[in-house]
Parts: sequence; structure tokens; C-alpha cells
Amino acid sequence: MRGSFAHYEMLSQIGAGGMGEVFLARDTRLDRKVAIKFLTSEFASQTDRLGRFIQEAKAASALNHPNIITVYEIGETDGTHFIAAEFVDGKTLRDRTAAGKMSFDEVLSICIQSAEALAAAHQAGIVHRDIKPENIMIRNDGYVKVLDFGLAKFSQAAEPVNGSNVHNDETIRLVKTNPGVVMGTASYMSPEQARGKDIDARSDVFSFGTVMYEILGGRLPFAGETTMDVIAAVMNADPIRLERLAPHLPAELHRIVHRTLQKKPDDRYQLTRDLLNDLKFLRDRMLLEAKLDRTASPGHRETIEGRIATNSGGVKDALLLTEFENSTGEGIFDQTLKTALAFSLAQSPFLDIISDVKVSQTLKLMGRSPVERVTKELGEEICLRLNLKAFLTAAISNFGSIYVITLEAINARTGESLGREFEQVNSREEILNALGKSATGMREKLGESLSSIERFNRPLDHTTTSLEALKLFSLARGQQFKGKQLEAVPFFTKALEIDPHFAQAYVSLAATYGNTNQWKLASDMMLKAYELRDAVSENEKLRITYFYFLY
Repeated sequence: MRGSFAHYEMLSQIGAGGMGEVFLARDTRLDRKVAIKFLTSEFASQTDRLGRFIQEAKAASALNHPNIITVYEIGETDGTHFIAAEFVDGKTLRDRTAAGKMSFDEVLSICIQSAEALAAAHQAGIVHRDIKPENIMIRNDGYVKVLDFGLAKFSQAAEPVNGSNVHNDETIRLVKTNPGVVMGTASYMSPEQARGKDIDARSDVFSFGTVMYEILGGRLPFAGETTMDVIAAVMNADPIRLERLAPHLPAELHRIVHRTLQKKPDDRYQLTRDLLNDLKFLRDRMLLEAKLDRTASPGHRETIEGRIATNSGGVKDALLLTEFENSTGEGIFDQTLKTALAFSLAQSPFLDIISDVKVSQTLKLMGRSPVERVTKELGEEICLRLNLKAFLTAAISNFGSIYVITLEAINARTGESLGREFEQVNSREEILNALGKSATGMREKLGESLSSIERFNRPLDHTTTSLEALKLFSLARGQQFKGKQLEAVPFFTKALEIDPHFAQAYVSLAATYGNTNQWKLASDMMLKAYELRDAVSENEKLRITYFYFLY
């Protein structure tokens, strides 16, 4: 064991590998634990090894991200090169999976945090080249740290002190100094890495996909008796479909993993950020399901893992909107605010707003008038009939010139409130903006993450800035709903006179013209909507694009 040196006090040896020894030490200046990696004299004398050691350490130290190990210092003392880095008190992903079954929540959290680290590294132009369970650490508090950007594994569960590596029969550790030379861990290599070709961030995507496949499916996607057998499988063999190994997992997760494991780099995720976003959206959808799936049993909380067995199709959660309770006496709010609320909530990738047509059909089956006003009580009955999880009530009231908007989401099975939102404004002109804020707050209360809301959230004034135009739009939709296509045209036309940037009005008018075989007019309206597509929400943009190419 080494003695103290410089301002570090050696505490214990925690690992050793091919390039050097790793020690747990105390930084006497800052009074904190650190991991010290000493480069062996053999490698220190090799210019290329020493250069890579220093270059990659510098690259890692430049990555300022909470899920990437922090490098504190690179130095040389008495001819010995060392790196001082953050000490991670926890287990490698390899050891964590060996310790016992992990919940789906934990696995998904590890995947997301690891993808966060890779996305940050790739954005900085750094490719890890050796992503595997041994290089992903899980702290005791569940926080993930990605290690070994050219460094040792800084953990209590590091490589054995005797320098042996239990996975040596699966690894190739050759420094890539020339094209055609392979560097990495065979079971986790990408096909292009195994061939010794130039690699980019998409190679890490493949390696990370291999890690996800292994911890989700319980086995490696590519295996063999020898290292060369493994490499041959990586380059040529297709893995067993994850659906066969883990059919209880969400279909969306199967899709994500298999996309990462495509042989051709162009067929994988091109940006790690896109992979990360898909994982986050999956998590957000499941959190929303958890919010809506609460049952009547007091204190009962269903786990995500339990829900997966019964909901693996990736279907959106349906939400019923009841009528806006308007106690202001101002008719302009009737139907108008419900239409605006539907526009705002429909931006969520996790919510599906039940259409008026579906509600009307359900009312008929219930022996009621198809145009009956959907109150809170009737909304609960419709939800039970359609097996919906929740409905949303809304109200607007006023005190002089002050308007108050109230939204509440209600569990249709229990009557329990899932969340409330209140907004107060001082004029009618501020109402649409306030309603949009309320809808955004409700999405968050239902479990959607802030990152998803930020990505899919345009203010209602991007739809229209005019209550009057929205009122006319609602009246036109009402005519369409009754099958009176031609009667809807004057309302849409007047709405567009008031707000010529109302893209959805152009779309609906185009649909009306299409339904009445006026295809030239339909095409003209869709062209105008298409020209406005970049100013609207993502949901509206997709609808506009669909109808544009249809017409």
C-alpha cells in the first residue's frame, strides 16, 4: 500500500487493473474522499498510452454533468502519473443486478440517468467507447454515475485487487492507435467498432442498447464461447426479440431498445438526446397512468411494474371534458372556453381528449339526447360507461372586472380529486392566456414532467388571440357536428376575418369544403394553414401537415 503523498492521505486500495492501481484517499485540503488512479510505470513509459491517459482524463474533467464522474486533478508526483476523481460510494450496475431483482421504476431511472450522461458527453463531442454495466455506478441513494472515460472504475466494487478481470474472456483491450485496431468490450461493441472502423456517438447508442437489453431481458443480445464468436454475433446475428424474453414490458420500450441495436448506424437513433427523450416520455406516460389509476382502496398505490402486465400497448390516457360552468352571464364564454381548453390539453403526448362525436354516441346508447349538456354528474356516468379513468370539470366566474378560472381533474372511479388549478385575471383579454396556464398546471398535476410540458406547450394565443374568433369557430364546429356542413362555412369565414392567422380555422374550413366536394377551395384553405404551421402547437402542426398532403 502506498503512503500519503502531496495533500492526499491513502486509506485503502479499492481496485487494480491493466493500467494501474486505484486507491481510496482523503483530500486533506478539502477534507473529502477521493479515488486516486496511479498509472503503472509500464504504461507511463509508453507515449501513446500516457497521451491517451491524459487526453481522456482531460476530456472527462471537461464534462460538467451530475451523472458523469467528476475528475478533480491530473498530476505527476515523483515520476508517477495520477488522476484524482470523485469517489462513488455504491455498486456497479453489474453488481446491482447480481444483488437481486430490480423494480421497473429503478431500471427505467438508471437507463434515463445513463442516457443523460451519454447525451451530455456526445454533445461535447466525446464518445465513451466502452459502455457496459461495469462502467455505470449506482450510488446508495439511487443516483447514477457513468465512469471510465479512459479512467478506472472508482468504486468499492472495483476490479479485483490482484488485477484479474472476471470478464477478460469477453474483452479486447487494444489501444486504437491505427485504423482497423479494435478497442472496447466485445459483448458491448457496436458492429462498426468490432470491425475497427471509425466510430461516432451512434456506437455508444448501440452499446447502451446492449446494456438495456441485458438488464431488461436477463441475457446479452450477442454471446458466444470465445471473444471472436461474440464479435461475429455482434456483426452478423440478430438478437432474440426482447418481446419474447420480457413480454410484460411496454411495447414502446421494446421499440426503443431494438432501435438502438440496429446493425447500420443510420438505422439507430442519430442523436442520443432523441433516445433520452423517448425514455423520458415513456416514464412520463407511466407516471400519468399511475396518477389516474389510483383505486378506491385507501392508501393503495399500484406500482408501475404491476401496471405493465396489463398495459403494454402505449395507448394514451383518455380524458373527458365536461362543459364549462359559466356564471358570468357572458355568452361569449359558452363552448368557447371548452374548445380552447381542448386545444391546450391536446398538446400533451399522454392525453387523448374524448371527441364530441364519441360523447354524443355514448349519450345515445345511454338513452339520452345526443346534444345533452355534459355536467359533472353526467360526466362521471359517461366515464363509467366508456371505462375512462378521469374527467375534467371547469368553471369561470367574475367579480366585477375580475375573472376566475377553475379546473379540476376527478378520478371517475372514486370521485377523488386528482388536482385543481386556479387562475385570476383582471380583464377579458387575459382569459385565454390564463386558461392556457391552468391547462399547463393541470398537465403537471396529472404527472407529466416539466421537460415534456416545455417541449409540447404553445400558449393559446398561438392558436388564436381572439375570443370572438374562437367563439365563431366553436359555433361552426357545432354546425358540423349536426351534419350541417354548408351552414358552418360562414362561421369559419367570419372567424378568419377576425383572426387571419387562425390556422385551425383554415383546416376545419378546408375539411368542410372537402366534405362538400369543393376540392379547389379545400386545397386553398389547406395551403394557408400549411403556411402557418410553424406558429402553432406540435399537435396542430401534425394535423395541418396530414391534411395538407391529403388535399
